[in-house]
Amino acid sequence: MTVIKPGWWRPIVMIPMGFVLCLSIALAVSKFAVDQPGQAVVALMIPVVICLIMGFRTRSVRLEISESVVRAKQGHWRGHPDKQALRSEITSIHYFPRIISFRGLDNKPIMMIDPNYTVRQMVRVASVLGVRMYDHTRWLGMRKTVNTGRLVYQLESGTVAKTPE
Repeated sequence: MTVIKPGWWRPIVMIPMGFVLCLSIALAVSKFAVDQPGQAVVALMIPVVICLIMGFRTRSVRLEISESVVRAKQGHWRGHPDKQALRSEITSIHYFPRIISFRGLDNKPIMMIDPNYTVRQMVRVASVLGVRMYDHTRWLGMRKTVNTGRLVYQLESGTVAKTPE
């Protein structure tokens, strides 16, 4: 069984963390400047506490690939139930900015999950499943959806296109 944990290096995670980190450092420097080291340490602990909370909240989120089933455990919080699909029915994976779609022979979605995983992780899933993968994002996933996806992984040759990560 292959298990994939959520990726942290996604723009939706890293951009807000960058702002929080910059603000915390600026606050800590200002507190050190006015000789308040205790408050400076508290300011530096803010990003650490946020990372611990994020880690705790995503403990139960994972993608499990077994011999017969692909199961997405989404943590049951915010109303996101666990989903699963038969491995034999999946023929392609489409990576959108706000959803990851596992599709069947008729190109209709079989299972749609939250984009908790990076493109690189989903390429790994596509290689394990032996299916094609399309990326429908532009500008590192920060721009709107593109109708025609870019082929990122192809089954026949086993080649991986260069991803912009």
